[in-house]
Amino acid sequence: MQTKGTWRPTRCSLREMAVVCLVVFVSASLYLAIYSEKSSPFKVHVVPLIKQPGDVVKWSNNSFKELPKVFTCETWIVADTGKYPSAQRIKNVLDKLQVQWCAIFVSETFTRSYTLKFPQGNQYRLHIFVPSKQNGTIYETDASKYATILKYHVSRKTIGYLVAIAKGARMIYDDDEEIGHEWLASSPPLDNKGADIPFVIPAGKVNFWNPFSYFYFKKDVWPRGFPEEVSRRPACNAPPVPYALRNSSVLLVHYLIDGYADVPEGILKSPLKFNKSGGGPVEIQEGTFVPYSQHSTLHMYDVFWGLLIPTTCEESICDIIRGYITQRLLWDINGSMSVSPPWTKRTTPSRRTSGQNSQSKDTTLIKLTNLLLAWSSNSTSIDKRLKELYLYLFDKGIILKEDLAILDTWIQLLKTAGYVFPRAHVPSWAERRAMPKPWDGVRLCVHFNHIPGEQPFTTLYQMYSRHFKEITFTGEGATQPFMDTSVPFLPCTDKEQEGGKFLHRCLLKHLTYEGFGNKNTSFLFVSDDTFFNLSSFLSYRRDAMWILGPIETYDINITWPDGWMWWPQTYGGAALRKIIDIMPGAWREGLAHVKNWTKSGKRLISKYNADTVFIPNNRYRARFIEVLKWMTGPDIPRLFAEIALPLLVDLTTEKADRSDVIPMKNSYPWSDLGAALQRRSCNLLHPLKLSKDSDRITWLSMFKSVEKLLQTP
Repeated sequence: MQTKGTWRPTRCSLREMAVVCLVVFVSASLYLAIYSEKSSPFKVHVVPLIKQPGDVVKWSNNSFKELPKVFTCETWIVADTGKYPSAQRIKNVLDKLQVQWCAIFVSETFTRSYTLKFPQGNQYRLHIFVPSKQNGTIYETDASKYATILKYHVSRKTIGYLVAIAKGARMIYDDDEEIGHEWLASSPPLDNKGADIPFVIPAGKVNFWNPFSYFYFKKDVWPRGFPEEVSRRPACNAPPVPYALRNSSVLLVHYLIDGYADVPEGILKSPLKFNKSGGGPVEIQEGTFVPYSQHSTLHMYDVFWGLLIPTTCEESICDIIRGYITQRLLWDINGSMSVSPPWTKRTTPSRRTSGQNSQSKDTTLIKLTNLLLAWSSNSTSIDKRLKELYLYLFDKGIILKEDLAILDTWIQLLKTAGYVFPRAHVPSWAERRAMPKPWDGVRLCVHFNHIPGEQPFTTLYQMYSRHFKEITFTGEGATQPFMDTSVPFLPCTDKEQEGGKFLHRCLLKHLTYEGFGNKNTSFLFVSDDTFFNLSSFLSYRRDAMWILGPIETYDINITWPDGWMWWPQTYGGAALRKIIDIMPGAWREGLAHVKNWTKSGKRLISKYNADTVFIPNNRYRARFIEVLKWMTGPDIPRLFAEIALPLLVDLTTEKADRSDVIPMKNSYPWSDLGAALQRRSCNLLHPLKLSKDSDRITWLSMFKSVEKLLQTP
């Protein structure tokens, strides 16, 4: 609500009085607990209270009282103006703000007037100065009393947050005006909540993503708080997947900075240039961490609890630690963060200095994220989970006991200011991740006929890793092209498989790979251009083989073609007839029995698609390996995969009626995709080339539909 006319101080509301009384009480209790000789033995480095000048007391008493009871604002900017604020500089910034944004500027020193008021229309912006002495931060009453137990300058803005929340904030934009900014827009741009945006989810076991590699032209830089040792791992720089399979709400937006971005000390010698071709924001979904600082970050109401900065850890990364803690708890309220293009430009480098060496900080941050990924809670409210998480991090040596006391005060102040904490999911994200899934006992084996492109490889892994614990890849090349070393990429050269003509040779590599150490895994083999509908096959038997149909039968002596479509004559009927003649006699007799050669008087052989096959982990797998090793021997003629794989199944089946072989129905994208999407009933789509943008969008659209089906009881 806006006020009219002259702004005069009024009596504080009951809520504001409660904040004052509670802060005084809690701070006094904490002070006694910390400094009492009979208190806990831990040590803190806090300057004790001293008598303050009258003008400081007067300012402190009036900081809340001068806010009219009727004054409310839903969108606030809270910024730190540094040690020596300039009233003119603040006014220049405020003049650029759109009318709906209110601002609180906090600084160490304060000018002659205790509160500077700059009218703009019928609304006022407040500049709250937080005084500081060289021997420590000293406050007396009201919300500023809370800061008596804070150590670093990063805590000054906490008072601003509380004022904004008490005055009706629904959004708080966190910034630092100590470093010169050039504003590229009049206020932080708000994302369209209903729009589909690209997103990032875990790629391998490295749970960090570097947004600089996507948004800036310079690729060898990373944000402050991003561990240097993982900065060059391909998984951390993987491009986002186009169009989100969105099941969360963006509650926190971090805006990048044009020019001198927030990077580790010493790695940026010149301004960064923003790559506008990257487009709009990118959503970071659960399981992946992106560092964000106290600069240029927008917090929605449901994440106000995440504004508190720990003060007992290394100062140069304390706001980064806050960010990682907040991201972890976002997952427990079905929330996420997004990284957005810049709306400000930094014209001078950061003057932040590091107290620890970079290796020590990296070790701390990697340890922290591993702890956050492992932690879980059954509490139903986020404030309880926040307390439990702080205690957990204290036990693990990330923070000190002083931060536990500060957190208790923060939570009490938030409640007194009228803040309502969101409810958390039960079970938590970590427990949901650990829950058994329908495909846990199946290893997914993905084959690329050619050298995989970055986008299709990333898309396949990121999507399938949400459902399969074990995934292996084969294709041309000997090393992982884009992921980290935790993703098994098994070499299957073009000489071995010739662009997919002999992809069954790559299947043998999947079946014999023992890197996971799991001996009880079934195998699902799919080509990179095949969409596999996970929901359609949940009712299929896991003790039978599945093959992509329809199954066709040919007499190899009469009707079998020697050449067909894209495979040459030498790999067709002539090669198959020779293989049948030289294979072990027992195999040939079994094949004759299954295909009923005696009754028909013909040598009948099956033919069907080779792009998908399911092999149970029992005697079928052992039989597959035995036959494959023989068929791929040096003296055995090469067979095209769509002949070799059906022959493998015919030699492996144990039922004369082939009741242990299930044909899977395939749909073709160019014929009945529209009907399949409407029915949500197709089993497979082939071919879908993920290197094509249109096919990739279709693939992701189908995957989104499948995930909805999997989440339906």
